[in-house]
Amino acid sequence: MTAIEAGALRVRKEWQAIEEVVGVALGRLEDQLGTRPVRVRIASDAALAPFDATLIEQVLVNLLENAAKYTPPGGPLEVNARRVEGGIEIEVADSGPGVPPGEEEPVFAKFHRATHSATGMGIGLTICRGIATAHGGRIWCENRPGGGASFRLLLPSRAEAPPMNVLPEVPHDA
Repeated sequence: MTAIEAGALRVRKEWQAIEEVVGVALGRLEDQLGTRPVRVRIASDAALAPFDATLIEQVLVNLLENAAKYTPPGGPLEVNARRVEGGIEIEVADSGPGVPPGEEEPVFAKFHRATHSATGMGIGLTICRGIATAHGGRIWCENRPGGGASFRLLLPSRAEAPPMNVLPEVPHDA
């Protein structure tokens, strides 16, 4: 948080596989996610993006922790990635109560919590915003029409992704 506030956050962008950073974040939160099923959908044209994997992993961990906190056990969560104009959009969506009307922007303020019953210090989303900004992107929140909240992260990418390397076939006797 100190580095973000000082504008000293160092971002090391490299072409990364979105699926890998999502998988690491989900692995870190396996216990917290509990019985909540997580559906991951990554469009083929959004498989790679230039970003700092450690920092974006932290954004995903924060968003998924919040999603788990506000979604009842057994309620589904989603992680989606798609190409949009200007980059790759990653969405973390839950099936909880959503964000109270008018709180969609204030939830990103330091020490702000959308509800009084929320636990935590109220800096997770502030950190997410700082990381998004350091990447030249943005993050925002919307309520889903069917209920729940959708947090969206835009990672800017104007260049075409490099071709994904195909893994060599393993000989049958290996």
